[in-house]
Amino acid sequence: MAWILLFFAGCSTGNITEEAPPFPASAHKAHGVAPALPGEMDLHGQADENPRSILIVSWDTVRQDAAGLGKNPGIQALQAQSRTYSQAISHFPETGMSHWNLMTGVEPEIHGNVPGTGGSRYRGPTLAEVTKQFGYKTGAFIGGMTLTNEATGLGRGFDVYDDTWDWMRKDVRPAKEVTQRAVKWIQQQKEPFFAFVHLFEAHHPYTPMPGFEVPLVASSRPDSVQKEFNRYQSEIRYLDSLLSDLLAAVGEDCVVVLTADHGESFEHDYLYNHRESLWDATLKVPLVIRGPGLSPGSQSSDLVALSDVFPTVLDLAGLPAESKAQGYSLLDPPQRDHVDAITDPWISEHHNFATRTATHKVIWTADKQTLVYDLIQDPQEEYPLSSIPEDLKEAPGRYKSRRLAAQSLQRPALKNRFLPQGEVERLRALGYVGQNEDKH
Repeated sequence: MAWILLFFAGCSTGNITEEAPPFPASAHKAHGVAPALPGEMDLHGQADENPRSILIVSWDTVRQDAAGLGKNPGIQALQAQSRTYSQAISHFPETGMSHWNLMTGVEPEIHGNVPGTGGSRYRGPTLAEVTKQFGYKTGAFIGGMTLTNEATGLGRGFDVYDDTWDWMRKDVRPAKEVTQRAVKWIQQQKEPFFAFVHLFEAHHPYTPMPGFEVPLVASSRPDSVQKEFNRYQSEIRYLDSLLSDLLAAVGEDCVVVLTADHGESFEHDYLYNHRESLWDATLKVPLVIRGPGLSPGSQSSDLVALSDVFPTVLDLAGLPAESKAQGYSLLDPPQRDHVDAITDPWISEHHNFATRTATHKVIWTADKQTLVYDLIQDPQEEYPLSSIPEDLKEAPGRYKSRRLAAQSLQRPALKNRFLPQGEVERLRALGYVGQNEDKH
């Protein structure tokens, strides 16, 4: 059996229960979402009499400093209505597990080897399941093959998990199509609803849409790398142009979150990829949240994590909290002094661990290096310090203890899945498979 079945999967299934917009019939075939055990809920608190609808937009692979914050018109308009978090950190620099983290509020390793098994071991509920419990209609609209239901099992709790596309033809579903389908579904709903929109255009290889080019400017990067970074930013400018349609569809009272699962690397001799990196380029993501209690146009420099989105959205929507969530509602006083992050723990030679505070980061690498950075004086992480801050020395042990304690949140391990060689090659082209990972 090929080793690759431990790590990646990405075929297409879908469950389209609403009339589809007029796109080519050959590109959209309805299939049932694979059955999965429902999450066990442990909710506390009371739901509001009229809970708010929710929209989460995920710009896959968009790093914080390239998201166009304060620059691009779509995100600027959303920021004027929202609070922007400048220190939002992903726990995991890959798509499937990071989105499970986003949708449940528990750290990625609890979910098990999601891409390898096509599902999560976490026994608690997803955001879709919680909202559905309170009468929401739930719809997800997927733009990349690595987040299909077959690849991740993330369709759990969604009435519609619209991931059906000709993935054999191209690994990126056009963002305009995804947005149009999401908008039409939203317009058909009576409140409340939960809509999740995932757009994949910013993933390498970069193929910018005409009219969204970013001018080349001088930088410390080599010209060839800077040109690629500009192409990447052009892709993000195009995604930005689609935001207004989504915001118009959901209206002013809807809770809105714009974020990313992870960033992308253009530094450290590690280019156009993210899966082995714990630099801020791949961990620091945009996070803009609109909802009651968050002052329009406000900024927060508090250290936050993607696992905080789940409890925050429940709070903003007026729904009960889920006791198994590890994240914190951002409506409460700041509660984080650090965020832990890992690379894929099922690839032992690539398993790195990092702890980040508001001022420092330590990366413990698989080859036994310890890299320490002062993020205030050295935000590009170029000049390692000679010693670890006292409060971070025990971080790996604390993380291990927390992970072991969290085993009570897991169901038994899922079976690994076989990947056809064609799937392996497409994932390798996207940077998700190394040269030796499909060997026996």
